[in-house]
Amino acid sequence: MNGLGKHLRALRTQAGLTQAEIGYRAGISREVVCAIENGRTNPRIGTVKRYCEAIGARIVIGFPPKEQK
Repeated sequence: MNGLGKHLRALRTQAGLTQAEIGYRAGISREVVCAIENGRTNPRIGTVKRYCEAIGARIVIGFPPKEQK
């Protein structure tokens, strides 16, 4: 399981939703939800966006600061 999948699964379980419910709300199959959560696929950003919208979460992208030399 990769970091993204682990995080998405945690958000889903906190929301009290099943993989099938997320799939229905996001317009993807339960099998795809399972593959994402288990790190077997790298979803497109649009798929992650729909997943997050389905659970009421938002995407925040951050980059670490450049190291000083």
